[in-house]
Parts: sequence; structure tokens; C-alpha cells
Amino acid sequence: MKIKDIRAFVEEKTQLDLSKKIRKREYVYARSIFFYLAKKYARCRYSQIAKEVKCHHATVLHSLNNTIPIIFNEEPQLKSICDNFLNLFKEEIIADSKTKKDIISQNIDLKIRLSRYEEAEKKNNKVKVTQNTIDSRFAKLIEQTPEDKLDDLYITMKAKVNMLKAQWKDKITVYSSYETVDSY
Repeated sequence: MKIKDIRAFVEEKTQLDLSKKIRKREYVYARSIFFYLAKKYARCRYSQIAKEVKCHHATVLHSLNNTIPIIFNEEPQLKSICDNFLNLFKEEIIADSKTKKDIISQNIDLKIRLSRYEEAEKKNNKVKVTQNTIDSRFAKLIEQTPEDKLDDLYITMKAKVNMLKAQWKDKITVYSSYETVDSY
């Protein structure tokens, strides 16, 4: 969703020019509605939103923290503008979010496939190239992992790979606090 589309929608519904520097309640409330919708659906930074209506980012922040709760509690007509926005543009908003997630997922998948392909090509193993470019399950797992837990995932996966690569011996030595036990 583009910030200009949100501004046009709010200006059309309120019949006010949002960039006018007027402190009348209807202008303050209209700009607040615009700030709220832009932050929520255009996913813009405060500075981008402020630049659109020629104000300071602190104005946007203040409005979202202080004016929007008043509008939602005491101005049902203005709150309905937000509700109407969601109803009118629901499909477009959902399509935008799905597209971004799909693109990120595809990008991760393609990067993994490319690195596997290059690695297998260095070894000149065509069978390995085909096998390594098929599976994208790991890319999806990595994508779903919170960023602060990626190191933990890496350590766990590395340990698992080392365990799978290890060759087990027939003889196992078990150490206890008292003595060594050999089993055959």
C-alpha cells in the first residue's frame, strides 16, 4: 500500500488538505487518521509519514500515542474511516504482505540453491547438483526462525550434521565417576 494512496483516501473522506498547517481539531484528527493508517498499512517510518504532510516525525509519534486513542474512544465517525479503509483495501493489503513474504522466501531458497549448485559444480558432480537444488525446506525453517535464535539453530544443526557424519565403532567406552566400563 502506498502512502500517497492513503493520503488521498483520508483527504477524500474528510474533505481536508492534510498538508495545511492548521491546528483546528478536524485537521489534527484527519492528520492523525492518516498517520495511523500510513504507519499500519504502508509500513513507513515516522519521518516518511511526516514528510508527506510537511511536519516533524515527533508530531506523528505524539499523534499516534495521544490523539488516536481519543479518536477511537470518542469519535466513532472518524474511527469508521479507519474501518472503511480496511474494508475497501483489504485485498490489496493482504496481496502486498503475501507478495513480500513470498519474495523473501523465494530469495532465500534461490540463494541456497545457488550456493549448493556452485559448491557441487566445483566438485564437478552433476548428480549432486540436481539433489542439492531441489530441497527448500531448510530455507523455510531458517525464515521462520526468530533472528535472535539463528545462532542457536546453527549450533544445533552443526551438531546434528557432525553426529550424522560420525562413524560409530563397535567398541564403546563409558566413563563414570567410579570406573571405566568397556562394552563389546
